[in-house]
Amino acid sequence: MKYVKTIICLVAAAYFSNVSAQFGVRAKYLSNDLDPFIENVSMDNSFEFGLDYWFRLKDRRIEFLPEVSYEMTSGETSTLDVVDVNFNSLNLLLNTNIYFMDFYNDCDCPTFSKDGNAFTKGFHLILSSGLRYYGYSYADTSLDRNLGLILAGGIGIDIGINDLVTITPHFLYRHNPSISANFPEPILINESSHTIRQFNFGIRIGFRPDYQTPRFGR
Repeated sequence: MKYVKTIICLVAAAYFSNVSAQFGVRAKYLSNDLDPFIENVSMDNSFEFGLDYWFRLKDRRIEFLPEVSYEMTSGETSTLDVVDVNFNSLNLLLNTNIYFMDFYNDCDCPTFSKDGNAFTKGFHLILSSGLRYYGYSYADTSLDRNLGLILAGGIGIDIGINDLVTITPHFLYRHNPSISANFPEPILINESSHTIRQFNFGIRIGFRPDYQTPRFGR
């Protein structure tokens, strides 16, 4: 919960310090599919919360949303002595939205304000890549923290509430190709890098306070 409060404070600070900012907050549920590199460990699905900043190409509907997020999950060993296992990760992501059905629309305005069909102007492909700084804890002992890669792709659709707020549900497949977990034996099979696959169900709430200013005259 403390991480949710931190993100809320960051959003408030961004809004009140710079009303021309174009930003969003995100909440995600990630279904984890673990590579079988750990014996006798079950991990729950993850929750992730993030904050992003929005900008776009001038004449094409390719939009960029660099994001900082925090992911957390927990689990336990299924050995004779059940021990709690926790995982947390600070992620730096570059999300790219490609509106291929509305690609040549050069209107720098919220989806709600664009002319045309709501589906074609709001549906988009998502490509995402980035780094995670992650770590496990086992039996109340923190293990080494490491860097890992994140590669993801999926789809989303913008639902314009008004000129200020847009809600975007999205679905992504996330591939994490370089995760290491240095648990002690007999839990660990080996200590080399492994893969975690995640199905990401999320929602973004985007804010365009810049569109409320006089420079966007009607």
